[in-house]
Amino acid sequence: MIKRNVVVYFVAAALLAFSGLPLAFAESGKDFQIGATVAAGVPHPLTFSLDTKINSSFAVDATHGYFGLTLNNVKVSTSNFEIRGRFHPFYGSFFLGAALGRHSVTASLSQDIVLTDSGVSITVPTKVGASIAALYVTPQIGWFITFGPGFTLGWDLGVVLPVSPSTTINVETGDPALNTLLPLVKQTSDYTSMEGTVQDKGNQLAKIPLPYVTVLRLGWMF
Repeated sequence: MIKRNVVVYFVAAALLAFSGLPLAFAESGKDFQIGATVAAGVPHPLTFSLDTKINSSFAVDATHGYFGLTLNNVKVSTSNFEIRGRFHPFYGSFFLGAALGRHSVTASLSQDIVLTDSGVSITVPTKVGASIAALYVTPQIGWFITFGPGFTLGWDLGVVLPVSPSTTINVETGDPALNTLLPLVKQTSDYTSMEGTVQDKGNQLAKIPLPYVTVLRLGWMF
């Protein structure tokens, strides 16, 4: 019990220390400010925000992000848009926040599928894509620090909770003349494997709760 109390007191003291930074580090001295920041983190690797400080306690941010990469030959891209509210209970840099947004994840995989009938083989270049979209809510805590004339630095920590995700599967061939063969392509084990792969990659980013971490936020408030 004593050890647990020590931990609780330590965490509380740390939060108060960070949130109670001198005004030169936590506030610019202006009641209303508007600015822009860029942030790196997960699950949205790169985002850009329009940040509005209403007063020393409340702020609202609008954020958009996009990022693409390749995972095991699967092309994955993600985009998001969200509105975030921040409450600074100690009038400093520390805040309690929540965001409401929508993100989409697109995953695609290309592969040649061979169809064989009566000893005749036809190679069908096939591309399978999964588009997964979901609303999400992100409760979070963090620090949003404005230095002197306006330089801004921040970190955030929370969890992304998806709401009402939906999935769309698209299949196409590299040759429109082969589109009539798509029903046969979908019956093959290769196609089933491709569809499962792109869905798994998309689900990892759009359908399950994910940790939300902003490793670094930089910007300027005016």
